[in-house]
This record gives sequence, structure tokens and C-alpha cells, in this order.
Amino acid sequence: MNKKTLIILLCSISLSQVYGQQWSGSNNTSDLISRTGEVETGIFTAKRSSSPNFNFVRDDNSITNGSVIGQINFRGPNQFGGFIVARSVGSWGSNVNQAGTQLEFWTQDKTTNANLESRMLIDHNGNVGIGTTDPFEGTTNSGLQINSGNHSSLLLGNPVDGNYGGIVQTSDSRHRIFIGANLYDDESNSWKSFKAGKGSAGISIMADEDNWGTSISFYASESDNDLENRLIIKGDGSIGIGTITPTEKLEVNGNIRTREITVEASPWPDYVFEAGYELKSLKEVASFIKENGHLPNIPSSKEVEENGVKLGKMNALLLEKIEELMLHTIKQQEQIDQQNSIIKELIKKDEL
Repeated sequence: MNKKTLIILLCSISLSQVYGQQWSGSNNTSDLISRTGEVETGIFTAKRSSSPNFNFVRDDNSITNGSVIGQINFRGPNQFGGFIVARSVGSWGSNVNQAGTQLEFWTQDKTTNANLESRMLIDHNGNVGIGTTDPFEGTTNSGLQINSGNHSSLLLGNPVDGNYGGIVQTSDSRHRIFIGANLYDDESNSWKSFKAGKGSAGISIMADEDNWGTSISFYASESDNDLENRLIIKGDGSIGIGTITPTEKLEVNGNIRTREITVEASPWPDYVFEAGYELKSLKEVASFIKENGHLPNIPSSKEVEENGVKLGKMNALLLEKIEELMLHTIKQQEQIDQQNSIIKELIKKDEL
């Protein structure tokens, strides 16, 4: 037996054991080695090519859509450990351009001792599915799909032991994506950190209009015990900072510092100077203050405590009062001028 034949014999013995569960036919490998260097097992052929590779060839014409083209089994003495399957997509007839292949990777769950299941698939378009046998079903997208239930996750780096990395995951039974830095949504403990003492941050993007609502939430903490939803953008465009229930386009529960604020207010109280404006007399104003405890057309302290102050409207009201005061001052000045004129006339008469 020459060296070449010995190598082929050893390879064929190994391959026949690996493929024995899928292929039919004799397991006597000495009967399966042809002069061309091919190992034939039933309708399958493992062929050694000129390059250092093996081609596993199914040479019958009965390959239809979903047929197994080849399979590599990994097993122990009593059970399968897993296998890799090449499966046809479409029928392999005379026109090979009408058919494709997909690769399936099957494993068995140790904890549940469940049956073998396909855990990962590469389809004929190059899409990769983890936890799904039909990645990107119903869409025109392509790429990687992970479907492992409502907490399907993609972990980047090593946030537990390596102090770097984070997570992208689905979260809860709703259309939500969560991106976390030292933070993830645990199935039993809700928000949880990968490592203590580091603080955490995350973004929750959720579309669940009928129940929880559609929103984008920003979480952050400087310690392990103060994680809060710091900022939220609601589905109607309302933004809350320090509150998760904004009722205005921007609601801030806290202090704001800025260099400039431009407020558009209408109408602007130039109407006070128009003819026909009913200016209350100072006597009427005094009576109103005595009865109500605040100026006419100005909200009371109770109203401000309950509803706050609208800057544009309040600035307009304050200007209204200033302009009314100006009218009263002008009127008083006119009266003073008249009185001074009368006094001067009386003084002249006395001097005569």
C-alpha cells in the first residue's frame, strides 16, 4: 500500500464515521475507495480535489427544494452533539442558476436536554439568522438577524470582566430596542449593571402606542443606586427633562441657565395707547386690589402655583400694566401742569 492510498484510507475512515448517520450504504470503507481517490457512501461522494480540500458531492438528480446536500455530524457514544447541514434552496435540475444553498448549524441545549435545534443559519442570499430559520422574513433588508425571544441581545466587547463594551437588545414584549453601557434589561431584575461601581447609561427606543406609548428615553447614573430616566422624547414630539410625563413640547423639572430666550407673544399691548381703550381709574384699581389681592388681569399667586407662568403672556401683561401706569402718570402730569398754571395766575392777582 503506497503512501497516497494510506492517507486516503485514513481520511475515508474518519469521514465515513462522520457521515454515517446521513448517508446510506456500507460502512466498510475498504470497499468504498475508488481508484480515482473518491470515497462513495450511498448517493454521496467525498472527493479529494487537486487542492488540499475535500468536495462532498451528491451526484443524483433528485435534489428538490429543502433537500439535504451534505451533513457533518458531531456525536458521542450515545447521542448527537450537533451537526452542520447544507440544504438546497430550489430544485437542482439542469439549470443550476435556479437553485441555491443554505447552511444550518444545529446544537442541543444542555440545561433542558431538548432535541437538536437549528441555532444559526446562513441563507442563499448571505443573510445570517440566529434563533430563526428565515432571517428578514417579510422585509427587503439583509444582514444579521438575532431572534432569541423578547430579550434577544448582541453583546459587544467584554463589559463583565474586561471593563469595556456594551449591549444592544430587544426588551420586553413590545417593539423596543435598548442600547446600554454597563446596563442591560434583565428578564427577572429589570435594569441591571454588568459591573458594580461604574455607573451606567442607556437609550430605550420603544414603539408601543396602544400600551406603553412610543418614546425614546435616555437613562444615566453616576452611581449604582440613582439610575433614572433623565430625558424622554414622546411620540407626539414632547420632550421631558427630569420628568417622564411632559404635557408641553418642552417640560423641564429643574433649573435652566441660558444666554438668551426669544419668546413670541401676541398680541403685544400697544392696544393700551389706542383710542377707545378703557383705562380703569386708580380708584377702580384700588377697589379691585382690595377685593382680590392682585392687579386686574394678572394671575393670582394660587393660579401661578398651580399652573406656572407663561413667559410670553406674562411679559405682555406686565407691559400692559406699565403702559397703563404711563397713561395715569401722563394724566397726573397734565393735572399738575393745570394746577401750576392756576397757582401762577392766583399769585399774580395777589401781587396786584
